[in-house]
Amino acid sequence: MARDHMHQLGLSQRARIMFGDGMQGYPAAAPYYAIVVAAPGPVIPISLLVQLTLGWRLIAPEGTTQQRLVLVERTGQATWRREELVAVSFVPMRAGTQI
Repeated sequence: MARDHMHQLGLSQRARIMFGDGMQGYPAAAPYYAIVVAAPGPVIPISLLVQLTLGWRLIAPEGTTQQRLVLVERTGQATWRREELVAVSFVPMRAGTQI
C-alpha cells in the first residue's frame, strides 16, 4: 500500500521503504546526505551516525522519560557536532524488527 502511494506521488525513484531494525539504519545504501529518525532510543545509535556523509546531518528524538530533538552534523571521519533543539515526546524505538 505505501509503495503504491509513493508510486502515485512520483516518489518511487527517490525514496525507499525498508523493513528492518531502525537502530541499524541501512548501511548497504550509505552514505546518506540526511537521516531523519522518527522514534527515539535512549541515545542516537553510532550505527546511524557513521552512515552520514561528511558535512551532512541527522535529526532524531533521543531519550526515554525526558526526550529531546537532537541535530547531529558529521564533522570528520569519527567526529560529530551535536545540538539539542527542543523537548519532544515520541513513541520509543526498539531494537530488532517488530510486526
